[in-house]
Amino acid sequence: MKVSGGMRIRNARTGSSGTLGIVVLRGQQKVGLTNHHVLYGFNTDPVKGQFGDRVEVETAPGQFSYLGTVGDTSEAIDASLVHIDENSGLDVQVYKVENYAIGKLDSSKLSKGLPVYKKGSSSLWTQAVVQGYKKGPVTLRGVPNVSLPGDSGTVWLDWIPPFTVHALHYWGNNEGSVAWGVNIAKVVAAFGLNPKAP
Repeated sequence: MKVSGGMRIRNARTGSSGTLGIVVLRGQQKVGLTNHHVLYGFNTDPVKGQFGDRVEVETAPGQFSYLGTVGDTSEAIDASLVHIDENSGLDVQVYKVENYAIGKLDSSKLSKGLPVYKKGSSSLWTQAVVQGYKKGPVTLRGVPNVSLPGDSGTVWLDWIPPFTVHALHYWGNNEGSVAWGVNIAKVVAAFGLNPKAP
């Protein structure tokens, strides 16, 4: 079974779930990118995730398979890693969202009005436009349902080959028409990720 960005993942112990944004390399190690609150939960949750918890990926509707374990996290930027287990039996694709090859993680070309896209495990493919990015989070505006519960952890990318990831999605408003993400450069720096595909 092939696994790539845009698929639903969950902490098997707590049941907290969201989206696997993308699998990248840190040195030679495969790591999955998602949100802190997807794997570790919120401060108000009665059961919190822990480093080393089992992480599963949805390989068919309602069917989950072992992918790896809960890894490094940064609550400050709401980002976490999944340490991919090379012995999971899954064909884990690096630098791919669905079947699309991603060239790099780079926010240097972020600009107001830039059209970006994401593959969330709930809303599937949606489009938005960057509204702001210089102060605080990357703010994106799209049509209703551009962001739905379960999309947390996906990545926002442009549609110009080689596709570039600009932000890690972490939240949407109640109407789902506005979304927020963290600048991907902060995520790369926090975890020492390889920003370019091999």
